[in-house]
Amino acid sequence: MKALSIIKRFFEKIQEDELFSKASSLSYMTVFASVPAISLVFFLFARFAVFSDLYDKFKNFLFTYFIPQSGIAFEKKLDELIKNIGSLEIFGVLALIITTILVVDSIEGNINRIWGIKKKRPLLIKIASYWAFISLVPILIGLSLYISTRFASFGFLKVLGESLLFRSVQYIFLPFFITVIAFWIIYFFLPNAEVNPLAALGGAAFGAFLWEITKYAFDAYIIYFSTIPKFYGTLGNILVFIFWIYLSWLFLLLGAEVAVFLEGDPGAKVTPSLLLVVLLITYKKFEKGEPITLKDVTTHLKINLAKSRFAFRTLELCNLIVEIKKGHFVPVKHPEKMLIKDLIKTIGVLNFDSNGLLKTEIKALEFIQQKIESGIENLSIKEVLPLVQEL
Repeated sequence: MKALSIIKRFFEKIQEDELFSKASSLSYMTVFASVPAISLVFFLFARFAVFSDLYDKFKNFLFTYFIPQSGIAFEKKLDELIKNIGSLEIFGVLALIITTILVVDSIEGNINRIWGIKKKRPLLIKIASYWAFISLVPILIGLSLYISTRFASFGFLKVLGESLLFRSVQYIFLPFFITVIAFWIIYFFLPNAEVNPLAALGGAAFGAFLWEITKYAFDAYIIYFSTIPKFYGTLGNILVFIFWIYLSWLFLLLGAEVAVFLEGDPGAKVTPSLLLVVLLITYKKFEKGEPITLKDVTTHLKINLAKSRFAFRTLELCNLIVEIKKGHFVPVKHPEKMLIKDLIKTIGVLNFDSNGLLKTEIKALEFIQQKIESGIENLSIKEVLPLVQEL
């Protein structure tokens, strides 16, 4: 029954996050902006003299292993566009860069929504990180291909290349492995929050598996079954390719949902009592001059990462804590100035629920309850902290 409830909750969250409509909007943006974005990456790739001779190898690698047959028609147009970039004026290049940044920003927004994150990165930091990603991709890919080319020159690898096992690794497992790495990078680095690397890897493997299966299914459909290309001609391949783009985004977002659930159901109930306890231990850590982290809370309270993150984000939205750097939080007010009566109004702690809390946290809540019942209105956080256990 527990498995059924988890599956039910998973599909409920897919509906809450509007995954299908988000995949549609990303597909539209991809069709609109992917040509400039990919052209810009390829152009930057070709600009590095050390990698210029590897440009054709990379392009062939991409279209052979990662794009279905329906997208091959796009290859010739891409060559023309890359040649045209070199003749663009400065405003044209800026337009390409802005378009590319908008695509990455849209991806980040949708990924953040899946992780339940509403706070955005500062604009300058966002642009700097996006540009680093766009400009470093050609270098990293170039290095990878350079190393592969060097290894391929060894005789024993040429012999291996003729074996069925080696060809299976080359055409099936290598693309899958690279896709997993690409998805993992998106899930781990793009959300504006701390993400469990193993959960991100699990989601990446799930999304990459669906993505690879779909790619081969589309190839089989185009080659053996499809009447669309016969009816529409070249346009038919483009229509099928656009549908494949939609499924690609859908699987990327589904992988993100799986990663979130591997961290723990973020929809699990976060009680006002838990919020108060998280705030108390935040102040306790701050007494030592240190910020509190998600890991501190998950370890101390023995709750999952998703619930900890939700508690932090709720307190942040209530303007009770602030994130000084990714995953590190400090209180907004001094403990003497943070009155319990104000917290009650803010987070609604009226009936304290001690279920699942440690004995020290229960004592702190009982102490607060007694003081409230005694009519003491000026009770501050500082008076409660001695009852809270050290982290």
